[in-house]
Amino acid sequence: MIRHTVLFVWADKVTQEQKARVKDGMSYCYYGSNVLALDFGEDLGLVPTKFGLALLHDHRDRAAWDEYNENTAHHRVGEYIKGVTVPDLAARVDWVYEGPASRRGGVRHTSLYRWAPGTDEAGKQAARSALISLRTECPTVRALEIGDDLGWYPPNYDWIVEAHFDDVDGLRAFIEHPAQRRAADAVGAVTAENGTAQNQHRMLAG
Repeated sequence: MIRHTVLFVWADKVTQEQKARVKDGMSYCYYGSNVLALDFGEDLGLVPTKFGLALLHDHRDRAAWDEYNENTAHHRVGEYIKGVTVPDLAARVDWVYEGPASRRGGVRHTSLYRWAPGTDEAGKQAARSALISLRTECPTVRALEIGDDLGWYPPNYDWIVEAHFDDVDGLRAFIEHPAQRRAADAVGAVTAENGTAQNQHRMLAG
């Protein structure tokens, strides 16, 4: 299954009404297209980030992904989103997702990264391994998936981490866990300057 994940930066002076219209439009994209699943949410504000809104949608394969990009509902909603966000700052990854479905009331942590110039395969694998270890080292983690961008859209970020938690307290415990901090240091050592995009939101709640 192909997951498209995108994090948006709200434009200056965007109103709550405009944010609500964006979320209404994203909901409509689910019913107005053939996506397998779709979810979105506003950042919870637990850690500093400029990426205030996350959107993800799932597709069977590349053909279905291409079909969605030509969908009229997607196009109409996308044009509105461009007017209330900063399009040049949107962070995207298209990747193979094999994790669990969104669970209403749960919390999703999403981080997108760009590799630092000159990072070799050993450095990349060390960062991935540090994150994978959190599946067992951090007891509140319910799922943790890692994926490389498929390269279908060159401006995309290079890779992504998505983790699920039962609730905000579980996410907070993860953020504060020493193993998570060590993994963050390992990832930071091979991440480009300004090469991180992050959002944490409630699943299926907007």
